[in-house]
Amino acid sequence: QFDVGTVLGTKGGVLGKETKDGSLVMAQVERCSGSGVLNLKLGGVRLKHKEGDSVDPFFELQRRKQTATGDQVVWDCVYRSRPVDNNPSPVWDLCCVELSVLCQSKRNKKFR
Repeated sequence: QFDVGTVLGTKGGVLGKETKDGSLVMAQVERCSGSGVLNLKLGGVRLKHKEGDSVDPFFELQRRKQTATGDQVVWDCVYRSRPVDNNPSPVWDLCCVELSVLCQSKRNKKFR
């Protein structure tokens, strides 16, 4: 999971994180003045896949959300990229997501 403020605070607005299986996921965030939109470009390096399966990676942006009863926290998908066919080191197209949808316009809210 990435925190928008943390990524914005890095040099170039880029942050990489290693996954449990050794893959690397990169996030790049650009500050948009007054638009309320997150412009995000992601890429992966040497993403792992199951043996015999093709590599058609995609990514999702999910926000934390309380269930209606308020007794559980769930992750709600707000964006899903197109898959990049047969590529273990994909670079996805720029995606634009309204901050009101992703994090209720609160920069300190976490997403993954």
